[in-house]
Amino acid sequence: LLGGSIAIRARQVFKERLKIIGFSRNPNKIKVLPQSEVFDEVLDYSELEKISECDLTIICTPVLLIPKIFRSIKDFLKNEAIVTDIGSTKYKIIKEISDSSFIGSHPMAGSEKNGFENSDPSILINATCVVTPHNNSESQVNIVSKFWEELGMKVVKLPPELHDEIVAQTSHSIHIISSLISYTLSESKLSKENFYNIYGKGLLDTTRISKSDPEMWYNIIATNKENILEFLKKFRRNLESVEKILEDEKNLEAIKEIMGKAKEFRDKL
Repeated sequence: LLGGSIAIRARQVFKERLKIIGFSRNPNKIKVLPQSEVFDEVLDYSELEKISECDLTIICTPVLLIPKIFRSIKDFLKNEAIVTDIGSTKYKIIKEISDSSFIGSHPMAGSEKNGFENSDPSILINATCVVTPHNNSESQVNIVSKFWEELGMKVVKLPPELHDEIVAQTSHSIHIISSLISYTLSESKLSKENFYNIYGKGLLDTTRISKSDPEMWYNIIATNKENILEFLKKFRRNLESVEKILEDEKNLEAIKEIMGKAKEFRDKL
């Protein structure tokens, strides 16, 4: 979804000034879709030598595949070519690749859907894109940053380690919590009756991201588990505090303080 959205948005912005080559494990599946018109060529992975024509290559795969893809294209890169990605974690990927031609990027856009057929260029406009320089030249960083800005994104530059610490708290742990809510509800005997349709937007909003691709999220969690675990430990302590409040009738009003602080935080977002 995100790779296709970037390609479509790039075509909208740059028109015919930009040649866009798409590489896919299944190019025939992409070629039959109307959106495929944004590409000048759609090629198989066996034709990676065409990477030599590219000034900028964006790897749009699950996180754990990014280093492997980079190694497969490295020998085809022309001088001064830049490679970036769209992965949700950065530090371990950048450390494994360890090449100055690679600059990490994380466009904070997407949805619970996946696949090129669900591409939507509008998700990029006014969204944040984090660029994580590491042993890169200022010129390289500026080129990558300008590309995302041209697509309408707001670029933030952060060290890879800090990026991963932040998204563990604001994205990755949130996804796990959302999935656990759905998982816990699925174990209820009432789930067999779909809770008699007694639920509202609160449930749908809170669990929407649990509809995301489990394989993609396994890749993300596997490359940022230490930061995620740190946040989940804090979350568990707060959950245990709520349990104690609910068990103590005399202290029940303490729940209002927690919910008040939560509201204050959410109102600022």
